[in-house]
Amino acid sequence: YIKGADHYIAISNKIKQILIECGIPENKVTVVYSGIDPERVTGGNGKFFLKTYKKNNEFIIGNISYFADHKAHEDLIKATKIVKENGYKVKLFLAGYGEREKFLKKLVEEIGLEKDVIFLGFVENVKDLLAFFDLFVVSSREEGLCSSIIDAFFAGCPVVATDAGGIPELVKNGETGILVCKGDPFSLANGIVWAMENPHLMKEMAERAKEFAYERFTAEKMVEGNLEVYKKLLFYNR
Repeated sequence: YIKGADHYIAISNKIKQILIECGIPENKVTVVYSGIDPERVTGGNGKFFLKTYKKNNEFIIGNISYFADHKAHEDLIKATKIVKENGYKVKLFLAGYGEREKFLKKLVEEIGLEKDVIFLGFVENVKDLLAFFDLFVVSSREEGLCSSIIDAFFAGCPVVATDAGGIPELVKNGETGILVCKGDPFSLANGIVWAMENPHLMKEMAERAKEFAYERFTAEKMVEGNLEVYKKLLFYNR
């Protein structure tokens, strides 16, 4: 990154910090947060998934992401095991695919969660899936920002996430979601249990998170931010 660019756009302050630590001057880095089109994930209907999968009033935990190392799905699977061992009825749904799928499925078998962890594969209808989830959980150990959390915010789905990378810039603990320690299934399990036991507070957080997302994380805001950087650079280089 050090050579070949006049300026750098970072998707979070955490990425900006990393770039500076790598030797890039601070005045050459501007933060423009990633943004999405809210219509892509709002107005979903979870009836199909409810009819197909939900039984016995289980609490539905969900995650949507590529099965990569830094996503640490194994921490979420282990956390689900801990939550169940504490007497809670939960079911975990993992939407996505990737090179670690066989490893994760083997882990699920080894710890006896075959009936409690559902691998959905690639799901195109994200808005209906988010409407189905009671809680969106992110177990990542590294993240630039995590746009799937923004999806959950716009969908009105409560969030529990780790404090990895730029995630704390999205999930303000106790305000827009619950933040837990990365790389720690027990911390993740505690966050899930707290969310299950405090549904009204989680609903309030989800409402604040949606407002926060509309203020800062729309595709329109992202475009405006990038254009502002281009204009400044063009003006400066005249």
